[in-house]
Parts: sequence; structure tokens; C-alpha cells
Amino acid sequence: RELGHGEANATNAIMFIGPVGLLCAGDPLLAELMSVDVGAVNQHGTPRDVAGAYAAVLAATFLPGMTVERLVEIGLEHTRHARRTKEILAMVGLARQCRDCDTFIERYYAEILGRLLPYRDEQHEDSAACVSWNSSEVLGPVLATLLITKGEDPAGLMLACAKFGRDA
Repeated sequence: RELGHGEANATNAIMFIGPVGLLCAGDPLLAELMSVDVGAVNQHGTPRDVAGAYAAVLAATFLPGMTVERLVEIGLEHTRHARRTKEILAMVGLARQCRDCDTFIERYYAEILGRLLPYRDEQHEDSAACVSWNSSEVLGPVLATLLITKGEDPAGLMLACAKFGRDA
């Protein structure tokens, strides 16, 4: 159950947790709890918590009358780590100021990466690559682009996440 103890603070758990959110369709809390449990296979601590929030958002999409704004709230409510919540809030706040996803991406790299989030994590501090393993860089951009596209442009959202890079 705790195989992930001692593993690097990475995005592994959030990258494979989507099916849990679908399995728990309509029940965000169950999705979060199941994700935190399943994520223990290869992660410990913060990365599992943000993976749980991601699964909660996916599960919530199946609730009747769900809105984009409420999905963002659910993502933030289920992010149980104060630092990751602050990071995601910054991304969501920036998204509210942007007219399109390209503007968000440009401003993210100028205003958030390297200031709020490390340009490189401790494991890569001697590398020339722009690498940090942070689960908020998966959930945050997804929520941000969902806000910008108003949930009405799935292809645009996916393209924006691909253009965003990192682990979005």
C-alpha cells in the first residue's frame, strides 16, 4: 500500500489516475479517496493529493447541472495541500485575466514559472532542462484552459494543454 514512499515528488500519480475519476462518475469524494489509495503504488504525499483532486474533477463532470466554475471549485476543494492549492489558485486567477489559451500559456511562463513554481526542481537543479515535477502543473493548466474555453471547446483545451508542455 505504501510502495510509493520515498519516491520523488513527481507527477506519476496524476498521470495515470483518470480512469479512477471515470469509475467513480458522479462521486467526487469517492474518486479522491480511491485515487489517493491507488496512487500509493508509486507516489507519496502531495502528488497523491493532487491526483485525488484531478479524479474528483473528472467524477464531478458527470453530475447533473455541473458548470465549469463549479468544476474549478471542486478541483480546489479536493486539493488538500496548501502550497499546491496556492499554485493552482494562481493559475486559475491568471486564466481569468486571459482572453485565450495562448495568452495564458505565454503569461504562465513569464509570471508563474520561476516565480511561484520552480523552473527546475531539486533533482534537476544542475540540468539545463526546464524540469520540475509538480502535480499542480497538471491540474492547474487543465482547470485554467477549461475556464478559458468555457468547457465548450474540448479540442482547443487539449491543444492548449499540449502547447503548454511540462506535464499538462
